[in-house]
Amino acid sequence: MAYLSVTPALPFSELCALRLDGELTSFLHFLDIPDEPRDRGLRILGKHAETLVLSSWSAAWSLGCCPEPAHHIAAFRHTRVHIPDEAHLIVEQRSLRSSDIGEMSTTPLRTVFDLLKMKNENPLIIRTVHTLMTRFAVTTDMVTDRLGQNPTPSHKKLMLARLDLLEKL
Repeated sequence: MAYLSVTPALPFSELCALRLDGELTSFLHFLDIPDEPRDRGLRILGKHAETLVLSSWSAAWSLGCCPEPAHHIAAFRHTRVHIPDEAHLIVEQRSLRSSDIGEMSTTPLRTVFDLLKMKNENPLIIRTVHTLMTRFAVTTDMVTDRLGQNPTPSHKKLMLARLDLLEKL
C-alpha cells in the first residue's frame, strides 16, 4: 500500500465507489502503487522498527522478491529486548553485523545468505534467491566471500550446492 499526499480530482460519488471497492483508503488516497521495502517493514514491525529488522523470508518479501509469508520473521538489530506477544512476529536471535542491516530488513546479501542455509527443501528458496541476486546485483562471488569470512559457517555444503544450482539457471 502506498499513500499519496493528494486526492484525485474525481466527483465525490466516484471517490466513494472507489473506496467501497477497496481501491482507496479511508483517507481517500490511491492504493495502486506497490509498497516500498520501508513501507512493508513499517507495516509489520510497527513500533518495534527501532529494535527489530525483518529477516529471512520476511526480508525477501519486503524487498519484493517472494510472496508474503504466513508468519513474519524478525531479528534483533543490536541487543535482545522484550517484544510483547501482540507484535505477532517470530523473533530470532541472529548475529548481525551493521553491514547486514538495511533500513527495515536485512540486506539482500544477508537475506540470500540466510535463505541458502535453510535446512528445508522448499523449491521457492532457489527462485527467491535467484530473484534477489538478479534484482540487487548480488553475485556468487559475494556470497562465497561472505561464506569464507565466517570462521564456522553452518550448512556450508548445502549453501555451496544451492549456489551451484543457481549458476546453472
